[in-house]
Amino acid sequence: MSSKIKSKLPLYRRGKKNQISLRATFGGKQRSVSLRTVSVREAEELARKFIKTADMHSYELAREELYGRASAARVGDKVDFDQVKTLYEQFHDSQPDETTAEGTRKSYYAALKKMFDCANVTYLEDIDHYTLYGSWKSAFPSQTKATYIAEIRKSSALFTPKALAFFKHSGFSVVNPFAHVSLPKGKPKRYIPLQPRSLYTKITECEGLSDSQAMIVKLAALMGLRRGEIQLAQLSWVTDSERMFIPDYFDDWTPKGNEGRTLHVGTELIELLLSLRGGSSSKFLVPGSGTNLGDRLKPDLTFVCQWLRNLGINDRKPLHLLRKEAGSVIASNHKQTIFAAQEWLGHACVTTTQKHYAHLIETAPYNPLDYV
Repeated sequence: MSSKIKSKLPLYRRGKKNQISLRATFGGKQRSVSLRTVSVREAEELARKFIKTADMHSYELAREELYGRASAARVGDKVDFDQVKTLYEQFHDSQPDETTAEGTRKSYYAALKKMFDCANVTYLEDIDHYTLYGSWKSAFPSQTKATYIAEIRKSSALFTPKALAFFKHSGFSVVNPFAHVSLPKGKPKRYIPLQPRSLYTKITECEGLSDSQAMIVKLAALMGLRRGEIQLAQLSWVTDSERMFIPDYFDDWTPKGNEGRTLHVGTELIELLLSLRGGSSSKFLVPGSGTNLGDRLKPDLTFVCQWLRNLGINDRKPLHLLRKEAGSVIASNHKQTIFAAQEWLGHACVTTTQKHYAHLIETAPYNPLDYV
């Protein structure tokens, strides 16, 4: 014999022990499940969680979770790489405040896949953090320890407390296999400007480059644009004779940092860039010499990188080094210093700009007696 409980949920007291049950329709069938408690408040919490899990997955999985028998995964006892990737995508889609860009998530997945490969395991639970670094050195002998730490940080980003709570609610008992890996704090990556300074002048003169190649160098070295922004830059982004506008979303592309920005570069530079286009009718700001749309700038970018190396730029990403050089010039000369550099370079957080360029800013002399 059962009696209805005064509640917004369909709860009933049943049996000699007066334990509370939930009676509702799941999957088109009327079902009743014992919540194994006599407390109405506790029963309501369990019922809400049960209904949510059943709606998201299935009645069977919600019942297993209620009785503490939820398996680590719906298929098998352990979680593999594909399941982690699927779960994190579901977590990201369920969080309206999550702004992790698709490219960033892909880098997280790539880093985790490397960990699976170097540990030579199929399931997440089989990754042994005590032997992980030794496995990494065997799989990638040419990689440094700094690279290993960076890949661990990326992999760990998939297992934040918020994400793990979502995995558990979804019926997956996932743990962070990298929780006990020692991750030392990285030193600030201070950028050291090019020496001698005449080298920067020589680069911006672009001697020996075609018009498209010269425009690539000027966009990177004078305006601090990223490689992807240079490749996609449209003629329509040059809004007038003084400004260039980079949108926060364009044709399924978003800039790193997920924020657009306006560069107030002045009339002289805009006119110079437009003159380098010649009579091109291309919708792209840099016409390029490639034949296919996907790699239209590849020949020019390859030539520019080799040209920079011939000048003595030995950085792994010589074109990106020009962006850093532009950031150092802005930070050390603009009247608004670090905040101007942040806005100009499109950094989502000013701490990123500070990490690279704060040491270049000269503080103005300050006499406290002037304010007494």
